[in-house]
Amino acid sequence: MKAEKIYLAKTKGLPFLDEETASWLAIEALVISIGNGSQFTPLFAGILAQRYLEWLKDHHKDLSEAERSKTLTRVLKLDEWRLRARDLMTDVDQVFSEGVSPLGRAISLIWHDGMSKADALAEQAAYGKSLRRHVDPKQEERFPKAMKDVSIRTLERRWAQYQTVLPHVLLIYLRQRALIFEKPAPHAADLEAIGTELRHKLFAGAKTRRPDLAPWTELRFF
Repeated sequence: MKAEKIYLAKTKGLPFLDEETASWLAIEALVISIGNGSQFTPLFAGILAQRYLEWLKDHHKDLSEAERSKTLTRVLKLDEWRLRARDLMTDVDQVFSEGVSPLGRAISLIWHDGMSKADALAEQAAYGKSLRRHVDPKQEERFPKAMKDVSIRTLERRWAQYQTVLPHVLLIYLRQRALIFEKPAPHAADLEAIGTELRHKLFAGAKTRRPDLAPWTELRFF
């Protein structure tokens, strides 16, 4: 299916960042942009600019005078985006806790266990409620909003919000779980295959009518 939106992400040949890390930053930036209503391209450019600035702190002394002059021009050109991205990234924990974590688990139940969308959202809602029953009320006050509101209706709203980036949400969730349990993590290059398989599982798991799935947003790494 043809992508509804295509974004280009510079991830190859960066002197300050390896391709895999840059690709993951692009995937996360896309999901964050959906979560907080920002634009992907300036957000990702600002994130790269921040990484570039951090790299320069250790490597500036190794550059020639001509390279330093070019570098300064480049840093100044991207500084507005860098500062804007830094401000937007303060919301990243909220975006991940309210979107990626609960929705990612529900999507994984479809992708890994073959559940229907309805069953997966219902199971996730029940799972969230069970977590709340086993914690001290004072601890619950510190829960993110997504942990306090675990209704199917809320999950449906999250699904609608992130519907064009569901494979990206799933991939981030799988990576987070792998890192927590010290297991092999998926690679950014797995995104296309996971998206194809997820779409197949959603169609196969439909109990009544064919689901109305929007095309996935496509990230093209170059």
